[in-house]
Amino acid sequence: MKLMGAMLKTMISAASLSMPFLIVAQTDPLSLKHGVYVEKHEQCKGAPNAAIRVWDGVGFSGAHSSRCTSRVLRRDKNRFRVSTSCSALGDGSPSGSGIDGADPILLERLSSTAFVMLRDRQAPRSFRWCSANDVD
Repeated sequence: MKLMGAMLKTMISAASLSMPFLIVAQTDPLSLKHGVYVEKHEQCKGAPNAAIRVWDGVGFSGAHSSRCTSRVLRRDKNRFRVSTSCSALGDGSPSGSGIDGADPILLERLSSTAFVMLRDRQAPRSFRWCSANDVD
């Protein structure tokens, strides 16, 4: 888990350093605080990889994806239909296909530090922001 936490911190730092103008220039309709989000029922420290999402203002990524771009397809108040594509694996190496697309998700923004992720035929998953000091 410590390796995952270090990798997440590195991913966030690398993303903000490698794309500073993109992050500033792109509007963030989700208005979420940048950083690590963990499923509500998990502790920030020691959360399993499957319960972690990283929002860098450009895209959602996880333990097995990086260099991700999330695009809002549709918005209705605080509900967003979001499509995310990633061009690299979690360790930064290129993905085999070059672009790894994902099915669009429905995201309900509860606040700047909390959201619910809904996928077809799956139970809703609630996430909350965790400070970098609380993630290992």
